[in-house]
Amino acid sequence: AIVGLATNWLALKWIFEPVNPTKIGPFILQGQFLRRQQEVAKEFSSFFANNVLTSEKLWDSILNDPSTKSSFGLLFTNHLKKFANVLSGGVGFLLPGGILTKASSSALEKLPNHLHVLHPYVDKALGLQFTLRTQME
Repeated sequence: AIVGLATNWLALKWIFEPVNPTKIGPFILQGQFLRRQQEVAKEFSSFFANNVLTSEKLWDSILNDPSTKSSFGLLFTNHLKKFANVLSGGVGFLLPGGILTKASSSALEKLPNHLHVLHPYVDKALGLQFTLRTQME
């Protein structure tokens, strides 16, 4: 256990310290992570933006995760009702009860089949790779 603790401590010191480059004779010492920070930032941001937080995975979570599905459905339904009210000039449609709720449910069922065309745009608009890389550098 003590050997493992010492090994872990030494590895962390080697990776992160010294923070600022320190010249000792002909050698310049700096933590390996900090020395390669720009390279690590580039690789991490690329991996994260292309594999972890993509438009497809975000939408899948919004539409299927139990913690967000009902909230998104309610939000979608409320906006559909507001949109219908605007279209009617504020007078409001005299529609049979629940028709907009049924229309909303139907639209939510069909939505996943139509999102694929948005994924490239959403990924680009989020600019996650650039944001992550610049914040990590």
